[in-house]
Amino acid sequence: MSTTTKRASKAQTRTGATPVVILNSKGNPKRKFASIYQAATKTGVNSGSISKAVRGIVNTAGGFRWKLA
Repeated sequence: MSTTTKRASKAQTRTGATPVVILNSKGNPKRKFASIYQAATKTGVNSGSISKAVRGIVNTAGGFRWKLA
């Protein structure tokens, strides 16, 4: 197994997922996701961008406001 494959396997089996929510225009939770990865997969927004948004580095990701659940 290559190093890249080992890293991918570890990332997929991590239990410390970070739950996130999309906020509506009033700042209320609109939709909750169990992880940044799941949010990225379901919305098509880059996971790195979502991560930056929840950390306050950027205001939005994919046109949405995000926060930690």
